[in-house]
Amino acid sequence: MQNTGKIIGFSKYTKDQLEKMRSALQISLSLDQLDACAAYYRDTAKRDPFIVELRLLGRLANHPSVPMLTVAPTELITDNKAIADTYADLMSKRRTLFPSKRTPCTLGEVLPILNEAFRSVGKEP
Repeated sequence: MQNTGKIIGFSKYTKDQLEKMRSALQISLSLDQLDACAAYYRDTAKRDPFIVELRLLGRLANHPSVPMLTVAPTELITDNKAIADTYADLMSKRRTLFPSKRTPCTLGEVLPILNEAFRSVGKEP
């Protein structure tokens, strides 16, 4: 199996297929967690996941001591223009407000950036 791309037909995988995929792709989610993910992608997201999504979920599930606010996504993959535009605008505001920042934006930085952006145009956060 490849280590990049989508897992086509993921939501239809049997437990045996999930176990083989988990091992082949070195995904650290348990079989029950993968089964729950398959149900989520089938019923809610209605799409196949990217391999990196499942790996990230595995890391987060197995390292609960890492506060979510310290997670710093380095890439946003979406086919929704509004989400892409909002993310690009947020990153632009970050560069304007904090030009010396060179590290990826953490989730904990998002609200303060938005608050500063509101203040910079005379609005209440």
